[in-house]
Amino acid sequence: MESIRLERESLEPIRNMADLVLDSSHLTPYELAEKVDLFCLQPGEKKNRINCTVVSFSYKQGLPANADLVFDMRFLPNPHYQPELAPQTGRDQDVISFLENYEDVKEAEQHIQRWLAFSWPLVRKERKQYLTIALGCSGGRHRSVYMAEQIARWLNHQGWAEPTVQHRELGITHHSAINKTQESKQS
Repeated sequence: MESIRLERESLEPIRNMADLVLDSSHLTPYELAEKVDLFCLQPGEKKNRINCTVVSFSYKQGLPANADLVFDMRFLPNPHYQPELAPQTGRDQDVISFLENYEDVKEAEQHIQRWLAFSWPLVRKERKQYLTIALGCSGGRHRSVYMAEQIARWLNHQGWAEPTVQHRELGITHHSAINKTQESKQS
């Protein structure tokens, strides 16, 4: 108790200059974090925005080590077996058109969106600062790339995050806000 008394005495001059004093003695960590947010956020600033990364990957190369959520896309139709689509990626319009012709692809995307809509507020409540969503397929070039782009765009549209998108097997990293800008130019 003596060390606490000494600390309080040494901090007294700073306390006297403070505009705000927050007594955290009887607060849970969650309550303290809420109070700090209230005092520290600027007007209009988003509270507890999660830094999100959406990764496409190949199961052949293994799971991304930092993945928090993993979605397997290997059940979707595989463009690799179409000779004209095999050399392309899930970012190319021919592959996008191929995948969007299948109801299963749209349904899979909706299921992932519903899961994220359910879990996102819970993740925020836990005050998680970083979230990595990984989507995998056999080669990490078509289905997972396509779905990673769609999910990143959707998260951005929801206003929940401006995800960094990493296509591990393609060696491409970009921010979803770039795609949003590109979309508006194409419209």
